[in-house]
Amino acid sequence: MGQKVLCLGTTITPDSAAFRYAEFLANKFELQLLTRKMEDAFRLDELLDTEDLILLVVQLTGKSQQKKEIKTYLALCRELRLPYIFIKEWEPANLSVQHIYAPIGYLVEEKEKGKWTGSFHKFLASQIHFVKPKDRGTRAARNLGFITGLLEKRGTPYRVIEGAKPTDKSANEALELIENSGHTNSLLMLSGSRDYGLDDIVFGPKEYHMVKKSPVPVMIINPRDDIYMLCGD
Repeated sequence: MGQKVLCLGTTITPDSAAFRYAEFLANKFELQLLTRKMEDAFRLDELLDTEDLILLVVQLTGKSQQKKEIKTYLALCRELRLPYIFIKEWEPANLSVQHIYAPIGYLVEEKEKGKWTGSFHKFLASQIHFVKPKDRGTRAARNLGFITGLLEKRGTPYRVIEGAKPTDKSANEALELIENSGHTNSLLMLSGSRDYGLDDIVFGPKEYHMVKKSPVPVMIINPRDDIYMLCGD
């Protein structure tokens, strides 16, 4: 028994983009790889009780059905204590993950991005780009200060981009930065919604819209106090 990356989808094969991405991360993070088809997903809680899962890679199989797939997986993963990454089969992900773009907001759960960006740099030598929102308040700046302080203690390099948009549009700005930079070998790191309002229920939460339009893999960290972390961090 060891720590594992779980690859979940309806058509998981060795040739699928999701499998190759999950395998790549498992090798880099020195973890075991576990695969499950979507029909097993309804027993995910039971799987979490028996397996030491660290990270979940989710397969989106087709552009025409992505709306339904994204909503299904977001509902399934909403209470997870581990981060999950969406991979689109029609937009195969670059396996180098050379760049991580992480918008930093004002909620306390944003601090978890410091741990995970640090882990990606440690195991994959990823370059870290934090997007600081243009807010009137100071809470996002304090979160960013906490994160950068953590990384500086470890000697982890990073870059802070002074954003032109407020927190609620910072994720969109991060995506624009990825697209304008040409960094197709990127990962967009987001925090999941803490609560769903009426608009989120009807039209989908912010992470749904970001996954839907992002050309690069999107990693979501749920707002919980007991999120799993990689050993050695």
